[in-house]
Amino acid sequence: HFELLLATIGVFFSLNVIDLPEFFEDHREEYFRGFLELLKFQHEAVAGQGQQGLLEQVKGAICECFVLYAEKYQEEFMPFLLRCVQEVWTLLVGLDQQEKNDQLVAKGIQFLSSTAATQWPQSPFEDPNVLSGICEKVVFPNVLLRDSDVELFEDNPLEYVRRDMEAADQETRRRSSMDLVKAMGRVNEAKVTEILIGYVKALMEKASQAAAGQAERFKDACIFLCIAMAVREQTQREGVTATNQNVNVLDFFSSLVVPELTSEPLSQRPVLRASCLKFVTVFRNQLPREQISQLLPAICKHITAESAVVHTYAAICIEKLLRVKDKTPQGQVAPRYDPVSM
Repeated sequence: HFELLLATIGVFFSLNVIDLPEFFEDHREEYFRGFLELLKFQHEAVAGQGQQGLLEQVKGAICECFVLYAEKYQEEFMPFLLRCVQEVWTLLVGLDQQEKNDQLVAKGIQFLSSTAATQWPQSPFEDPNVLSGICEKVVFPNVLLRDSDVELFEDNPLEYVRRDMEAADQETRRRSSMDLVKAMGRVNEAKVTEILIGYVKALMEKASQAAAGQAERFKDACIFLCIAMAVREQTQREGVTATNQNVNVLDFFSSLVVPELTSEPLSQRPVLRASCLKFVTVFRNQLPREQISQLLPAICKHITAESAVVHTYAAICIEKLLRVKDKTPQGQVAPRYDPVSM
């Protein structure tokens, strides 16, 4: 029956994806009431065991239908907005960290992102308590690396780089959480930034008291939260072109990234080193020339790192830095960094 149900929801999505048929507009209440009940449904017979099952697929498909209506049919979706946000929030908070839930979590967060980035007459995302709750219960648990993520880093570095650096991880927990931060920031930037900066400080405090492995994951999460908060506009070729003025990128760079990349030996904390190299790559246009020039020898050293991810990120970082160009007083375009000095 659940296979038929999954196919039926797929048909619903396909029939609504181009335009809203009159039949579905007239029967919205019945469909959405059924969708909301299905999000609450639990039964071991259709739940996945180790990998995504029919139950997770059905709930993920429902979240996709919610995204469709939130993005294309706001007026028709408005009466269901609060109920859908509440049920998806409840669903996400109740899911554990098992990999079988990854795609469902990503699709649920995508729905929250769609609704958070839209101006609604009565938006639940205007309430600071809601924003704080989403950050605490949804964003942070899904930005932190799990054991399975660290295993991927060590055992399958090519896949880790592909997912993380090449933006191929649209349906991962971390990428979806970062997109949610950006979406909430579009409507309520100052408040969201204030909440997140408070949590970043708390995470850094936890890191100072935690065991080495856990401290590395806390600091790694801080870097990704900073990227999510600070980046406002970005292109593949030029990098970041606009930032959130409420985030002090340079302070973060000086206090966390520089000490980590200049510490020895290179074999320590490879996950955090890779994230620090990614931070430099992302904010290559914003970071001052003088400070990057001082850090370049340390970045170049990471080419010799044993970790495949670390030396790959170091190579990408150097390549991107060499492409950064500035205008001279004469109006000419010149490379910011001299390859000879590297």
